[in-house]
Amino acid sequence: ATFYESTFWNRWYAQLASDDVAKRVFDSAVNQGPGTAVRILQEAVNGADPTTLPIAEDGDWGPVTLAAVNGAAFPDALVQSFKSFRIARYKAIVAANPSDQRYLADWIARTER
Repeated sequence: ATFYESTFWNRWYAQLASDDVAKRVFDSAVNQGPGTAVRILQEAVNGADPTTLPIAEDGDWGPVTLAAVNGAAFPDALVQSFKSFRIARYKAIVAANPSDQRYLADWIARTER
């Protein structure tokens, strides 16, 4: 628990205003790696509110990403967008590696926690 708290939670995700967003990004970082989790979050920000300026989808955590996430006008839409992009990532993994199909149902269920 200490490893996950210091490596993932305290380093980035404790800065997020929405607990729903934070717990999903945290889980994604543990499961898919921090760069992938941040990239999915950036995609989700860009997909959740088309009226805002897009941010770079580079997987780098920084003040622009943090401000965009914490300033999201519709946090529930951001959570749904994050889930959708995360599921799309899992499906892309299976498309590239069909032997991973056996994990897909569990991966998708994980997005709902």
